[in-house]
Formats: sequence, C-alpha cells, structure tokens
Amino acid sequence: MKAKYISIAAILLWVITIGVFGYYFVVGQSKTNVDGRVTVRLSPTERHFVLAEMRTLLQELQGVVSRLAADDLKGTAKHLSNMGVKMAADDSVTLLGKLPLALKTMGMGLHRKMDVLAAKIKDGTMNKKQLLGELSTALSTCVSCHATYRIALEPVSPLAKKLMKKAKQK
Repeated sequence: MKAKYISIAAILLWVITIGVFGYYFVVGQSKTNVDGRVTVRLSPTERHFVLAEMRTLLQELQGVVSRLAADDLKGTAKHLSNMGVKMAADDSVTLLGKLPLALKTMGMGLHRKMDVLAAKIKDGTMNKKQLLGELSTALSTCVSCHATYRIALEPVSPLAKKLMKKAKQK
C-alpha cells in the first residue's frame, strides 16, 4: 500500500516538473517592457551569444548582397548556408528555456529559410530576382523580432552582489 502512494507521488511530481518546464519553454523568462516590447532576461554570456549571432547574421547578409551585386551565385549560396540551421546548433538548453517560443520559432524559421534558399541557388531553381524577394521576406522577420523583443541582462541577486564585492576587495 505504501509503494502505491510513493508511485502516485512520484508521478505527480513528474507531471508538475514537466508542466513547469513546458511553461518556461513556451513563455521563457520575459516580461513586457514600457515600450511594448517583451524584455527577455539573459545572463551576460547568453546575451553575448545571442547578440553575436545576430551580428553574424547581419555580416552574412551583407556578404549575400555583395555576392549578388557581383553576380556570384556560388558565393551567395555560401553566405546563405552560413546563416542556416547549423549556425544555431550551439544554443544551450538553458538559453532555449529562457527564450519565448515565438522568438525561438522566428529564429529557427529564419535559419531554416536560409538553408532552403542556399539549396535553391545551388540547384539552379531560384534566380536573383526571386532571391531578393525571399530576402525581403526574411528581413521582415528580423524587423518584426527586433520590434517585439528586447534582450536585457537578468537581475543580479543580492547574494551574487555580495560575492562580487568580496571578490573585488581581495
């Protein structure tokens, strides 16, 4: 009889844990800011990672435009591939848990789209004009994301502040 109650308690605990994890997976660690954007709070390392990824996307996009202007479709496809899903493969579970589902969906959708565009350029099923139209749509995803989200540092706990102060004094 005692084993039955332990089993029920274990299952309940498991369901609660999955529920909490699911909630944070969908919502992330965010709140609406005064300017109407959703503030996503990340550690300094996570924030740096996300911002560096966005800068890399921008640099690769510049490479795409540069190669298109030079009529170099092979180089264009290379830059598109650099913006693909493999670029986002380093995302940590902790970071993904902090990002709202809509932000993750936009980001991964953008990476997947770049892979598809690179493949279409490589196999010759997309021309420059079509690619420019697709890039315009992709950039609207970037604009929408930046208009919706703001990346900020998570607040430092009082204990962490004390520890940092002690470390500086040494």
